[in-house]
Amino acid sequence: ALLYLDEGKPDLAYGQIDALLDDNPLASEALYARALVSARARSDYIGLTTLEQIPVEDRSADHEQLQNQLWRRYQLSRVEQMMQRGDRNNAAALAERIRTQAGDQAHARMVHASALAVTGQTGAAIEAAREALALEPAPAVGLQLEYASVLLQAGESDTLDEMLARLES
Repeated sequence: ALLYLDEGKPDLAYGQIDALLDDNPLASEALYARALVSARARSDYIGLTTLEQIPVEDRSADHEQLQNQLWRRYQLSRVEQMMQRGDRNNAAALAERIRTQAGDQAHARMVHASALAVTGQTGAAIEAAREALALEPAPAVGLQLEYASVLLQAGESDTLDEMLARLES
């Protein structure tokens, strides 16, 4: 299915997974495969709703990791869509809900920072991004790249250049 998706044939990709699910609609691994295809296709909402169909007792750490990734991307896309419609108040309110739901998860907190940047709250975004980085004793490259994205959105090119130079070394 992922090969079909990589070839630009999402209908065939989903068709492969749906054929598996036709035989057993609650097959946890087939549902997980459908969620993976959705994640690769950037269909985050479909991926989330698919993962929710997997019985709790059948969920693995991989399932939860994918769910967290999809949740983060979906929430940020919702903020971006609200801003594109000119709905800044609801976008800012959603950014604050993201913070509440993020807890102490560094990547989720970085989504909050990105949401703040999208809503034009650049100072708060940079502060939130630094707080997210501080949650990890040795932030992974992925988290640092998310921080770089916040810096870029906030127009902090000098800080961004310094951070990217540190990553290169």
